Amino acid sequence: MARVKQIENNLIKPYKKHRKKAIRFFVTAGVLVVTSFLSFPLFLLTFGLSGPLTMLLFSSGAVCLILGAINLNKAEIYKAGLIGEATSENVLSKLPDDYFLFPSIEIEFEDSKSQIDHLVVGPTGVFIIESKNINGHIVGSDDDREITIHKVGQKGGQYQSTIYNPVKQVATHVYRTSAYLKEQGIDVWVQGMVYFTNPSSTVQLESKKIPVFSESEDGGKEIYNYILNYEGKRYLNKHEINRIVGAIERNMQQQKSSNKTTYPYVTEFDILRNKYQKQVI
Repeated sequence: MARVKQIENNLIKPYKKHRKKAIRFFVTAGVLVVTSFLSFPLFLLTFGLSGPLTMLLFSSGAVCLILGAINLNKAEIYKAGLIGEATSENVLSKLPDDYFLFPSIEIEFEDSKSQIDHLVVGPTGVFIIESKNINGHIVGSDDDREITIHKVGQKGGQYQSTIYNPVKQVATHVYRTSAYLKEQGIDVWVQGMVYFTNPSSTVQLESKKIPVFSESEDGGKEIYNYILNYEGKRYLNKHEINRIVGAIERNMQQQKSSNKTTYPYVTEFDILRNKYQKQVI
């Protein structure tokens, strides 16, 4: 098993925040709506004079309900990201014990940060994996700024949406990581890749330099074998691997010391990982 450098997950904090806000808004909406109905006898006793109060309570409840739905939707988006990263981690953690796995880290270089889903360091090289838990038919190429997601709704209606191209996204992560390592005196090739973890998705994303894997096409097994059998410029020895791991840990520590706001790698991610874990190898 790979040696996992477990740290806080950058999706946990916004996931928890929006989930808590959704619960608060829903509870407040329920109280306001129920109160507006209970005030109806007062409306009758005052011959309609309390009507504005009843309408204010009801409309405020409706607004809170809408805000609750908005925050719940945001929480679900972050939850989907957590599930996708959990699926990737389940695959990557099965690499041999001479590999190091950094899940959900930030690499800072020249005052810019890259939020990396997974970074792997081992004998075959350094790898950055961008995970996407997206359902639908995904179309695009590495030249496109955005990729298109075609979906079919519950009633059979077809619609589409776009997201920033993950190939370009991981290319930026590769540049910053490679540049930082060179600044540390480490000249090593960094290989990026994209992994669509949702087994219900179909992927037609053409990319020449950055490989794209899809769980619907046994992507977990393929990404595992790709890393193990990768033929870079050279293999890394134990000393070189430790130098790279040390440099990455220093970058993370420098960010931590410059930022007083920290939050733990809390149990929600472990719950999601256990719930959606699959044997893909």
